[in-house]
Amino acid sequence: MYDFRDINKLLNNVENLIPQIVAAIVALTALIGTVAGLAQNGSSINPSNSGNSTVSDAPSNNGSNPNLNPTPKLAKERLLIPAGREGVKYVDFSQGVEVKVGDKVFTDSARASDTGRSYGPYFERALNKEFRRATFTAVWDENIVNETKEATVNVYVNGDLAQQKLVQKGTTVDFNVPVANVETLEIQVPGYRNRGLSIVNGVLYR
Repeated sequence: MYDFRDINKLLNNVENLIPQIVAAIVALTALIGTVAGLAQNGSSINPSNSGNSTVSDAPSNNGSNPNLNPTPKLAKERLLIPAGREGVKYVDFSQGVEVKVGDKVFTDSARASDTGRSYGPYFERALNKEFRRATFTAVWDENIVNETKEATVNVYVNGDLAQQKLVQKGTTVDFNVPVANVETLEIQVPGYRNRGLSIVNGVLYR
């Protein structure tokens, strides 16, 4: 048989331990909540940092910042884009007209007109060091009547003459111009009466 005095003494001891047990449960609950919060926020605890927790914020891209997710640039693009765009200039050149050579018709084109300036027609485009190579073909448009039988085509990069070729009627002359680290490209047809001389199929390569 148990002594009632012993039972009362045991109950008193348990009652005295209740505040400590409650305090331990509260502390454990708080610790679990803290660890769960850190895990949810993507935080990392560095054990070599004297027990301090370190939170690293990686940049998140939800599509609102174009600098974090830029639109990829194409490997190549048209050289003879329409006038009016920034860095594009046509002087005595008609862009996007039909140019006929034999049984072919080109619309990716720029055709020279007669001019009152000895410098002649020219096309200029800002490249801003984005490209490594430019190609195009020089031809005479058979739709245009002109007694001139040949014309010179000059290509300038950053204002310096890079290539110069003679284009005779009935021929096609290809140009392949290195433009790495080039700010501006210019195609010029010097002379007064070179209407019909055309630049077709211009391409810029990155």
